[in-house]
Amino acid sequence: MNPLCSLRYSATHVDKHHMLFRLDAIDAYERKLVKQIEVAAATVEGGHNKPFVRLLGVKSTRGTITAKIELDVQTKTGCGGGI
Repeated sequence: MNPLCSLRYSATHVDKHHMLFRLDAIDAYERKLVKQIEVAAATVEGGHNKPFVRLLGVKSTRGTITAKIELDVQTKTGCGGGI
């Protein structure tokens, strides 16, 4: 058999050869092929076992560089943020 072409239908091709059409979640929603798109997320509450440092700002005056940071620290009464 000498086919003129072969069509491969899959949502999870490992190797993409000569892709003719792509339908992602947003396109399917806009074409009204699906009713809704739902994204599941998992969050950890009270997960203070990892260090947290946030840079709030940097200022340079007369050759002196200062930075304002926010830290998540363990205190005697529990966990709290400090600047």
